[in-house]
Amino acid sequence: MRKIKFAQLSRNDSGFTLLETIITFSLLVIIVSISSSSLHPFIQNNIKNDSLNALEWENFIFKLQNDINTGIRVTVSLHRLEVEAADHSISSYEQYQQIIRRQKNGTGHDIALQNIKDLQIYPLSFALLTIKVTDLKGVTYERNLNVYSTIKTS
Repeated sequence: MRKIKFAQLSRNDSGFTLLETIITFSLLVIIVSISSSSLHPFIQNNIKNDSLNALEWENFIFKLQNDINTGIRVTVSLHRLEVEAADHSISSYEQYQQIIRRQKNGTGHDIALQNIKDLQIYPLSFALLTIKVTDLKGVTYERNLNVYSTIKTS
């Protein structure tokens, strides 16, 4: 009798045993539990933070003081500060919704500070400027800034 070469059934009895299945499942459970606990710090929580971060506040003041120091003219209104640089470009700081945004020549949207309820800017003297910020929790931050150029109020 002639055998058909491709029609033979393969008799392979080396399949998974119950012990191998249990070990594989146990390893899978261990890997999933380790990976889920190690990824926990990277998962962003949906906790709303309504307060200002102290480092954020100091960074904002540093950038603002730097702009003022390099500027040739400072224009102040109650909720807006404009600094004219030597190249006649104007950087403005103003409250926009719950942030303080910085714009260069009236364009852009650079978030300088967030979680803000109120912003007040007023000159104390010809060389001193006060900035007062209230965050969403009602905590008020205030800083006096030295101005080495002309202060103009509008």
